[in-house]
Amino acid sequence: MTLRYVSSILSKVVDCLAPSVTNMLSRGKEVTIGVFGYPEHIISEPLSPKELEEIIFKNCIPYDPIEAVLQQETIIFLGDFISSDYHNAVFDGMLRLRIGWIIQAMKNELSKMQRDQVLHELAPHEVKELVIQVLKDEDENRYLGGAGEEG
Repeated sequence: MTLRYVSSILSKVVDCLAPSVTNMLSRGKEVTIGVFGYPEHIISEPLSPKELEEIIFKNCIPYDPIEAVLQQETIIFLGDFISSDYHNAVFDGMLRLRIGWIIQAMKNELSKMQRDQVLHELAPHEVKELVIQVLKDEDENRYLGGAGEEG
């Protein structure tokens, strides 16, 4: 948590963020950046690394500073995950990838698992596994319950 917090306060941005966003956009997905429950910024066209940095910090720092870094991690994981043909079916029917909502779903999943950990304290590989788990659970719910609707 300390590393993410310091990275956020120092406005650190990973190098491969713009290509990851472009990867999602090239597969017909819009991306939103922002903390769940607060205003989001919709990205529908490729942006420069500097533009992405400004959007992330403008939409995350005022509400949850650590989430600025967590959103970057999530974007990179999603960019890698969506490019895999094997996992591409998970994204069928999704028009917009709402990063803040995905992070909220990850927090909810941790709560369901009754783990004593907080999302911000997980190691990056654990965050990645949780992203995949949340997306696969949603994919399974879509087929079992009609896009996650309650029957």
